[in-house]
Amino acid sequence: MVHIAVHPHYLHYYLHRICILGLVRGKLQKQSIPAIKPLAQSQNDKPTVHYQFGKDIKGKILSLIETPIFDLSINDAYCLKDKSVHPEIRHIFNFNGVPLSSDAQIEAIDRNKWTLRDSGKIYNIRRLDESFSVFIQHEGIIASFIRVLGIIYYYIKDDFNRLNLFLSDNLLYLKYSYRKKIIDNHEFLMVNIGSGKWYNKNWRVLDYSANWYSYPKYFIDYEYDLMSLKKLPFPDESVNLFYSEHVLEHLPDDICIHIFKEIHRSLISGGGFRIVVPDADLIYEMLVNENKEFFEPWIMRENATVLEAFFILVAHPRVPFEDMEVKNNLLKMKKEELLNYYSGKLKYDYKKAGEHINWFNYEKLKIMLENAGFHIVKKTNAQESIFQEIRGDCFDTRAWYSLHVDAIK
Repeated sequence: MVHIAVHPHYLHYYLHRICILGLVRGKLQKQSIPAIKPLAQSQNDKPTVHYQFGKDIKGKILSLIETPIFDLSINDAYCLKDKSVHPEIRHIFNFNGVPLSSDAQIEAIDRNKWTLRDSGKIYNIRRLDESFSVFIQHEGIIASFIRVLGIIYYYIKDDFNRLNLFLSDNLLYLKYSYRKKIIDNHEFLMVNIGSGKWYNKNWRVLDYSANWYSYPKYFIDYEYDLMSLKKLPFPDESVNLFYSEHVLEHLPDDICIHIFKEIHRSLISGGGFRIVVPDADLIYEMLVNENKEFFEPWIMRENATVLEAFFILVAHPRVPFEDMEVKNNLLKMKKEELLNYYSGKLKYDYKKAGEHINWFNYEKLKIMLENAGFHIVKKTNAQESIFQEIRGDCFDTRAWYSLHVDAIK
């Protein structure tokens, strides 16, 4: 029997997970880790029936705690960001017969939900597909009881999520870790730097398990802190290939230079290194052209503006910035000067290891790699690496906004 603890903030996610995990058969899928491919779904499975069943249950529980009252006709979530209620939101509420007082406050719960509190009433604003809907939250014994269960779940959800992660991911990876030790080829050494929970036949993983990126030890073949400035754990000329995807933008230049020199030392003659990072030239061009569609994933995930999404990719903002100041700098500074100006303010922080604090384009990478000793540096497209071993589903997984560079010792 599955006991559901419902919290209004997490209701959609939680019920959907229970429905899918409990009723849909087949191998576990993990889209964020392309190296492990899911099984094709059996024709005997009926996910649409199960999903509809789950939606019906979710709808009935939601009806106990809130009632829809009207839709918000806004283009995006930007006007939901402020602590004080945006004038456009006030206008829509007033138009629908729900006038708001001057004390009304709005709070972002997650990227798809906001809570507006006013004069003892609570309104939940949800993003549903491409639209926004407003619900009024119920009072009463049943609604309060469900919210109490939700509070209990809120405090135990970390343990629940850890158990869920173990069951859905780690058992599968244990199988591959043993395969790596017993079956894979150990003579032709290929190392993926900073890949975490990742497996591809005959490859090894070099990474560091810390608070931000906490991986079970069996995922990592070589435990190494990239910020340590120590030698890589390989003898001279012992590694055939290195690969790094979306790692270097988290590290300052001096660390990257050290890593490039260590990789060059560790590679055999003719060995290779493939780098994949966010393409700063492309990202800058999309900002100048005000291409909102390009930045949409970060706008949606972070509830960000286009300008904020730009900085998330090249120099993660840690303090609020003035839009007009940035726009003026865009006009008076050259591209590299602007990127260095904002990324130069950021220092590596183990507690914020997932933030982008550096930027790269081909010219910058080429100079750094050549200074490290590489005699051939070539820009390529996704899935067109010079090295056949660095092609396939588990490589170059974010091609649409990435720069791909191969280097040969």
